[in-house]
Amino acid sequence: MKKIKVAIVRGPSLNPWEMQNYEPLREQFNLLAIGSTRNLYALSKINFAVTKLPCIGQSVGLVPFGIKFLYKYFGDPQYLQGFEKIISGFDIVHAAELTSAYSLQAVRAKRKGLVSKVTLNVYENIPLLPPFYAARDRLKAEVIKYTDHFIVSTQSSYNSLVAEGVDFKKISVVGAAIDTQFFVQATSDLSQRRFKRSKIGFRENDFIILSAGRLVWEKGWYDLLRAAHWINKYTRNATLPKTIRFLWIGEGPEKEQLGKLICDLHLDQIIILYGSRDFYEMPEIFRIADLFILPSIPTPFWNDQYGTVLIQAMSTGLPIIASQNAAIKEVLGSSGRYVIPQNFHELVEQILQFLLQPKLRSHIGKMNRRRVETKFDTRLIAQKIARIWNTITN
Repeated sequence: MKKIKVAIVRGPSLNPWEMQNYEPLREQFNLLAIGSTRNLYALSKINFAVTKLPCIGQSVGLVPFGIKFLYKYFGDPQYLQGFEKIISGFDIVHAAELTSAYSLQAVRAKRKGLVSKVTLNVYENIPLLPPFYAARDRLKAEVIKYTDHFIVSTQSSYNSLVAEGVDFKKISVVGAAIDTQFFVQATSDLSQRRFKRSKIGFRENDFIILSAGRLVWEKGWYDLLRAAHWINKYTRNATLPKTIRFLWIGEGPEKEQLGKLICDLHLDQIIILYGSRDFYEMPEIFRIADLFILPSIPTPFWNDQYGTVLIQAMSTGLPIIASQNAAIKEVLGSSGRYVIPQNFHELVEQILQFLLQPKLRSHIGKMNRRRVETKFDTRLIAQKIARIWNTITN
């Protein structure tokens, strides 16, 4: 039987960690990933065919006000040159988001008869977002009208699509995926864990609280800082079983200010700013931690869309504290420990509870691992996507 040909288009944002979720489908489908000639991420570890196309936005972005011009007059800057030639003859183009230019290119290629079907991954969970440029609205309306099926990770994204006018019968909630054989729990051999801890600057008896993400205000880093300051100030003379310390992974515009505050508050022995790390290093980092925290804050224009970092932490058997923000509860379920966004004192209380109850940490960690294995494993999610692709092409 001839394989269905699927082009997975992500433009400059094409990355190997998302593409590994499609790798289990290589035997069933003929896959091609389409990125940009100036891609944001290295692509050498994608294990199926990849092609790179020039992205107009990346070129025009070098001109003052160039990107703003493209948004205002064309709706989005991520147009890919030579797109139609590459995807001509494919059965499915699988793009992403309602307002990306390459999603528009995909549906226009379909209208020209160059491809048969268009499917879309949608992560956005806030409908009717500004800016309300006429070009952007036209782009979105055309994408909605001519896309054959929408694949979302959460109910909140489903609700957002329905609010945008998408027929609910064309939407499938499939969840997000993670390779549970890559993000595994720590083994009983603790020597490697101790070595990695010491390499970063931690001691064996430290209670390590890990957080990872972009260093931006809405990710809640300042609330973590306040929690660390409270803990350092008010538990300094307390008899605790371990020393509480924080490991922060990420880069972003708040890095300099956070670093300054860490020094000003004399928290440099408590918090380690470890910068951005390679994706393939992250499982080892998760395995040296005792607890993971995601204290994100909803804004008028952004909510946590899934928190893939959460299922990474869950897969490595970590207990998790997270804020009550958008889709987070859909991911963690009953095993999560939730705090009100920006309530740093609730963070402190939850941290101390996990520190003082090792059996609770172990129990929640095992629950998290089981939840990921049964709901979010790459192989499970890939087969859900396969059923959608097979259905719309038959």
